[in-house]
Amino acid sequence: MVARDRGRSRHHHARPGLEPDAETVGQFDIVLFLGVLYHLRNPLGGLDAVRSVLKEGGQLFLSTMMIDEHLQLPDRSVTRLADLNPVLAAVPLWQAFPGGSLNGDFTNCFAPNRQALVVALEEARFRVEAVTTVSMGGYARAVAVQDALAAKYQQLDVRLQKTPFDPAVPYYLDEEGALHDVTKPRGPEAQVPPVPEEKRPWWRLRL
Repeated sequence: MVARDRGRSRHHHARPGLEPDAETVGQFDIVLFLGVLYHLRNPLGGLDAVRSVLKEGGQLFLSTMMIDEHLQLPDRSVTRLADLNPVLAAVPLWQAFPGGSLNGDFTNCFAPNRQALVVALEEARFRVEAVTTVSMGGYARAVAVQDALAAKYQQLDVRLQKTPFDPAVPYYLDEEGALHDVTKPRGPEAQVPPVPEEKRPWWRLRL
């Protein structure tokens, strides 16, 4: 990934395997994310990381493998997605490439169709300006935008990855200020008296 700050003529090149972090590298006006997405085990997380280092209104230029014109079948032959079923072109789809099933390259993980790429960019708080499909790949241009709801779920995803969290507890119970005793209270106002064992929900019983 290459990022550039036009105001201060500053650029940053992220080495393979390292996620960009706004706290360490800052934010940029332009990010080039070329030929990376389909190598990621967590492609949406990768787009979230890219969004975190883009200023609002900043531009993302992305290239990736896409399956619209290059869908790999179980026998390793290739067809167009629309030829398999015309409806599939409008359905957000990702194809997985286990092992070295795509060109013998074990780093090829997941590739989207056009619709899935658009949806993933929007989920990562981008407004998609253009998408072009070329043979087995494609290009997208998108702009970083504000989206409070998407940002909320991005933060939840980060918490799930980096902090202890009980997956049996609805996400809204773990928000700052939530009054309950299911998870540890968050925020200065969240003071909750202990609940007797016999009144605890089934998922918090000590078995």
